[in-house]
Order: sequence, then C-alpha cells, then structure tokens
Amino acid sequence: MDDGDPAIDEMRAVTARWRTLCGTWMITPAEAVAMLGMAGPDETPFRREEDLDGVHVSERLMRLFLDLGDLLANGPLGPAGQARWLRTPSHFLAYWSPLDAMSGKPEAVRWFIDTFAEFRR
Repeated sequence: MDDGDPAIDEMRAVTARWRTLCGTWMITPAEAVAMLGMAGPDETPFRREEDLDGVHVSERLMRLFLDLGDLLANGPLGPAGQARWLRTPSHFLAYWSPLDAMSGKPEAVRWFIDTFAEFRR
C-alpha cells in the first residue's frame, strides 16, 4: 500500500538508523521515550492526531540524535565509552548527564552537535 513512497522509505531508513543508534548507546526504552520528548505516564509513541506537532518534534529529535551519533562515531570513544559519557553527570551541565540535558530538547542536542563539530575543525 505504501511501498515505493519516497517519504515512507526515508522514514523507514531513519527509524532503522535510530534502532541501531539505540543499540550502540545501550538506550533503554524509557530513555528512548525521554530522548524523543515523549516522557510522561500518558505519553506513547502513538500520539493522537491532534498531537502532530509533538510527532514532528520527536522526528526532529530523532534526526538530531542521529547527527550527534555520526559525530561521536568518528571520535575517540567507542560504543561503550559513548554510552558511559552520555550517562555521566557533568559539573559543566549542572551535574546533569548529557543524555538528561538533551532529552526532549532539540536546542540542547543542536548545541552538542555544534560544539563537537567545532572541536573537529
């Protein structure tokens, strides 16, 4: 029914990359929900039609995390080091972990991307 639709094919590819990244970073289901801004007891990945803006934010977050994953994959930390770094509180982040600081916040993920990109130059 949807086969051959480029937008659907692209989203399937993005979703596959997301699952791979979650495996690399050892992301739990609860962390994944928080990362995509869907945290909360009544929230699920399957939102009501009137919540489409939230779905767009979740897709944007997914794509930003994938960009960050690409940057980290080319850095000095292996997968286990990346997973550990994501969960280590930092005094630079008011003792939040990078994962907590970025979860549900596109602007925070973008800041990390820009910061790492700057260091790679």
